[in-house]
Amino acid sequence: MTIALNLACGRDFRKGWINIDNQQMYHGDFEVDVDADIFDYHWTGEKVDFILVNHFIQYAPPDKLKVLLTRWLSWLKDGGSIYIEAGDILNVCRNILKATTVEELNGKNCVMQLYGIDDNIWNKWAWCPASLTKLMDEVGFTNLFTGLGYFHQNPSRDFLTVGYKGDCNPPPLPVLII
Repeated sequence: MTIALNLACGRDFRKGWINIDNQQMYHGDFEVDVDADIFDYHWTGEKVDFILVNHFIQYAPPDKLKVLLTRWLSWLKDGGSIYIEAGDILNVCRNILKATTVEELNGKNCVMQLYGIDDNIWNKWAWCPASLTKLMDEVGFTNLFTGLGYFHQNPSRDFLTVGYKGDCNPPPLPVLII
């Protein structure tokens, strides 16, 4: 049986996955399988095949993300994989410099990506492929792959990093379980 965790799922409920998030963050306005704060959550089930973390890492500065990555790595089976998508600070800076209107400058691809849009939680850090893969390598993820963002369908702003647990032969390109 394949076990797939969708951490900090927000409104991205995925059928067949275990969707975990703190409903209080959005005043309960979305569906989850497990209502929990991702910073404090500890998976107690069997080892998992896949973990998806979609636009959450901006809420974690490097020291906290290192703790979370270490925890998430321990949840994976040997050969299991993690998919992390986030806004790329380098692309965000390029977008800010190219903005021609106040609305564009303040929009989701520019300033909003730096500070966030939620009333109850604000972005704490800005990541890029190099900074995330360095941290993932430090905690023990292997066969790291970085490409354009996929899940938010905004590849001009976002990046996707995939990492594996253990010495495995991953597919030439990540297999995305949608």
